Amino acid sequence: MKRYPQPTLYILFTPSPYFIARVRPEPHDLSAPGSTRLRCSGPQPQRALVFTDSVSEPVAVVRPVVSPQSTASPPQWLDPTLRRIQELLTLGRDWDRRGSAAVRTDVLAFAYSMLSQVMGPTTLAPSIVPLGQGGIQLLWATPSVEVEVEVPQPNEIIVYQVDRATGHESEWQATTEFSSLGDVLRSAFTR
Repeated sequence: MKRYPQPTLYILFTPSPYFIARVRPEPHDLSAPGSTRLRCSGPQPQRALVFTDSVSEPVAVVRPVVSPQSTASPPQWLDPTLRRIQELLTLGRDWDRRGSAAVRTDVLAFAYSMLSQVMGPTTLAPSIVPLGQGGIQLLWATPSVEVEVEVPQPNEIIVYQVDRATGHESEWQATTEFSSLGDVLRSAFTR
């Protein structure tokens, strides 16, 4: 039986909130069974970031490059979010000693892409919590509003919002349209 190497997720960051992601067994071999190519539109990539499923190897997450001519600083939420993503990548199977799955790299890549679309430059960074089936949950909370976003798999989010002042609760699902979530986050969690 022919054995194929462990799949690797390559994320090519760009100065815009878009990136190109590819999942493939080898950097130049798209002919192997199970090869998948995922593409998002955007300008040409600046640098590549490699996530692997290996727990024993360290993973470097490189911050997207802001245009060299620009004086703009990176968004305030970016560094804490990327640090937490790196931490979650180190969790292997059974990370909670209850048989939980390792956090899926495709879920983390999708969540990062979604956050790049909905977060403003001064929006508070979310708390990111692993879920037992390999997904993650993003959490924001203030004394007046709480928002939870569950990401069980790419292109699927479940948003739960509580307005503590009025007691109003709402829940909705989204796959590719996140403008409602962006409106909530920018209005309630921007400094």
